[in-house]
Amino acid sequence: DTSSTFHSGTIYPNVYYYNRWYINKNWFIEANAILATRYRKTNDFKEYYGGLTVPLLVGKGRIEPVQDARQAVYILQDLKSSDLLAREPSEKEILEIASEISSLKNKRFLDHRLRRIYELKALDSLFVNMGLLSENNVVFYTHLTDNWGFTNGPVRWSGERFSAGIRTQILASEAWKDPVDFKDFLDQIYPVANEQILLNYELQRPVSLYWQNQLLLGTSYRIFDQWINLRNIKGHHAFESYKASISILYGWAYYPNSRTSLSLRSTLLMNFGGIPENPEQSAKEFNYDLKPGLYFSGEYYFSPQLTVEVNYNAFYSFARELEQQNGSILKDINKHSQVNQYLTAKFLYSIF
Repeated sequence: DTSSTFHSGTIYPNVYYYNRWYINKNWFIEANAILATRYRKTNDFKEYYGGLTVPLLVGKGRIEPVQDARQAVYILQDLKSSDLLAREPSEKEILEIASEISSLKNKRFLDHRLRRIYELKALDSLFVNMGLLSENNVVFYTHLTDNWGFTNGPVRWSGERFSAGIRTQILASEAWKDPVDFKDFLDQIYPVANEQILLNYELQRPVSLYWQNQLLLGTSYRIFDQWINLRNIKGHHAFESYKASISILYGWAYYPNSRTSLSLRSTLLMNFGGIPENPEQSAKEFNYDLKPGLYFSGEYYFSPQLTVEVNYNAFYSFARELEQQNGSILKDINKHSQVNQYLTAKFLYSIF
């Protein structure tokens, strides 16, 4: 009998930098940078990976967070249920309250206690000056403090945005096998450069206080230049490949109260690609894959610091690779399908 111990570890230090500049009310330019690295090691395998991605986009439209307007409505609903509203506020007044809420949240304080005192005094003054209160008593203060501390999440979005542009990506990885007995099996370098054309559309629509609708459409086409250097084989192999992608996401979210959110999203991802014939390739290769999925998530908000979240994902994956040599008919070289399911539950605690 023989026994062995298996060890595996992966490190992912990444850096993300996002910028969107609006030329006027609706038109924008977007320039981002993503630096991704990875180190992976098992008993007999090591890999280093590094990549820089730089998307440059132009577009039209805005998607803005609107949860502060939702919080203003929750405060007004509680005041109305306790007969503390002197009159029904107008739509303009609701937006004024929401604007003040946003302004208060954007202020910075080192002392959390002083921050809370300042925020509650400002909101109290706002309601009094607008003449919305029939009575300013401890019940009003109770509703104000409860909603201010517990109804400021989750984030809600509203608007639509279209963008188009290019994304440049440079990747490099090195992998090898240990021990020396495996040296001829895998010891190689993969530098890759690709240019990608992007078209994206996103719609976020708050249907009501309780329902949210979203739609995301994306399409891209990229060309890869890849070099493979096998150290145990003289020279290197260089080839060009292409890949076209279409992605669709459609979903609904339900917010039954100020602390609970439930969402259900359906997705579809389609990829089509291949390697055209060139002097260093004896055959053409074609491939495509299809991946429909379903995602459910639920979230309960205990406090500004503590949230519990449950997620369930299920998707079907089908992939097929075909090869054509010297103008012959296409033949399958690889085909597979599988169903994947994931269930996660987690507590999130924010220090600040």
